[in-house]
Order: sequence, then C-alpha cells, then structure tokens
Amino acid sequence: MWRLTLAVVLVWALLGVMAGAELVSRAPVHIRSDAEFTEDNGVVAGRGIPGDPYIIEGWCIDAD
Repeated sequence: MWRLTLAVVLVWALLGVMAGAELVSRAPVHIRSDAEFTEDNGVVAGRGIPGDPYIIEGWCIDAD
C-alpha cells in the first residue's frame, strides 16, 4: 500500500514542478514505512489512503 501512496505523492510533486513552483533542494529522504511520512520528510497533507494520499510538495526530487 505504501508504494502506491509514494507513487501518488511523486506524481503530485512532479505536477508542482511543471507548475513552476519554487523548489527546495535537500538531502535524500529515505521512507521505509508509512510511519516515516512525516512533516520532517516533507509531508504537507494527507492520511496515506487512496482517497487522501500523503502529499510532499515544494521539493526538488532527484531520483538518480
């Protein structure tokens, strides 16, 4: 379930990039479980369920 949620979050992040939002670079965030979807890891909204996914926004995410 958390992988689907992460995919939704990444899509929202990419939409923010395409909208020209100002992004913040930072060190990598390692999320290994739902418990690590926290404000410190960039979550600004959501409960982590399909109808209310976790939202991470405003960050430049480099998947390399």
